Amino acid sequence: MNYVYRKGMPDSWKISSTILIVPKANKPSYTIAKSWRLIQLQLILAKTMERIITNKLTNLNLLPDNMYGGRKNYGTRDAIQALDTFVESNRNRNICITALDVEGGFDNLETSNLPVIIANG
Repeated sequence: MNYVYRKGMPDSWKISSTILIVPKANKPSYTIAKSWRLIQLQLILAKTMERIITNKLTNLNLLPDNMYGGRKNYGTRDAIQALDTFVESNRNRNICITALDVEGGFDNLETSNLPVIIANG
């Protein structure tokens, strides 16, 4: 663990295998990878080290409350709820929210209640 703190993760720990596990429903073709759910298999040492570092940063209060990725009890629904709460509490103000849709990440997000303009560029 001290080695990783001092020198960083070894390159061999950064390698993973991605496998297709379950086809997504109602896709026109199952011959493309986007039609399948993927999981990423990493070395157990790398996963363990990531968990140790995240726990250490959390215990030292070095992670902001609005950081949701890779944290226990902080998921996508929590991030969407925080966004909804922010929008609602600032309803009488002009606010700007910018989001990046990575490979369809927001395809199923209900946006009818959000006072934002969504532009496809």
